[in-house]
Amino acid sequence: MLLQEFDIPIVVKRGKDNVVADFLFRLTIDDNCIATEDSFPNAYLFAISTYSPWFADIANYLAAGKFPQYLSSKEKIKIIQQSDTYTWIDGNLYHTGPDFQIRRCVREDEIFDILQACHKEPFGGHFAEKRKGYKVLLIGYYWPTIFQQAKKFVKGCDSCQRMGQPLQSDEMPLQPQIALEPFEKWAIDFVRPINPSSRQKSYILVCTN
Repeated sequence: MLLQEFDIPIVVKRGKDNVVADFLFRLTIDDNCIATEDSFPNAYLFAISTYSPWFADIANYLAAGKFPQYLSSKEKIKIIQQSDTYTWIDGNLYHTGPDFQIRRCVREDEIFDILQACHKEPFGGHFAEKRKGYKVLLIGYYWPTIFQQAKKFVKGCDSCQRMGQPLQSDEMPLQPQIALEPFEKWAIDFVRPINPSSRQKSYILVCTN
């Protein structure tokens, strides 16, 4: 019925010429065979789910000067005030911090990979949450809950929970550095204040080679 509107020739192919169809037709069905599941495993495979990042309203205001229709006047004013520290450049939103450093704003789906790279990768070092939060800022990323997310990530790190806080018994004795030639190696021996009783302390940095 569907092909009646088309002017196409229909050619009947004999069974022995159609090898695949002829083979399937001649198969014997056993009673112990398991029926094939023909149902579609996921009816929502082609469904598209979208979500808005935390900076969506600010990005829309800076890029197009528009606000969502459901926002009130107070919420619109709040977005305008918050956008003072943000900049829209080439399709990305950047935040300017108190240190006048420009950092790219990241989405929620990027946070875990960034925290994992700053904590577990070879250049991570399994530092504490504050140190790791500052490391994220140092490499040029920003989101409002950096330190809260870093604290939660450290608490979920198995290696950090097993290691615990370093104790005085874990300290190792210092080893002298042997230099065969002048200026071959440089190291910091100690840092001590010149006048410990003074409120404004000056420090001496002693280096050896």
